[in-house]
Amino acid sequence: MTEEEFYKFIGEKVRKFRKDAGMTLEDVCKVVGLYETDLSKFEKRGEKIRGAYTINEIIRATGHTWRDMFKETDEEKKTLKSPSRCPLSPMVTVGAI
Repeated sequence: MTEEEFYKFIGEKVRKFRKDAGMTLEDVCKVVGLYETDLSKFEKRGEKIRGAYTINEIIRATGHTWRDMFKETDEEKKTLKSPSRCPLSPMVTVGAI
């Protein structure tokens, strides 16, 4: 998952949380202190809001936690799988000289 994909995923989850809580963009923005256009761009495309503290405040405003953010639905499990990005994978063993 790229950084862009990651923020888009977070934005989409924030939008779901907000709607599930029955909140409008305006409601969340009043609590967090954001512009509605910025939150809208974040929810739709993962743009603009990149600070962990601000994202945390948005999540909390909707009555959710980071734990909720990463609970995967069955549909998400199908689409979020990606190969390991670890530079040591596959593991290479180097012998002593």
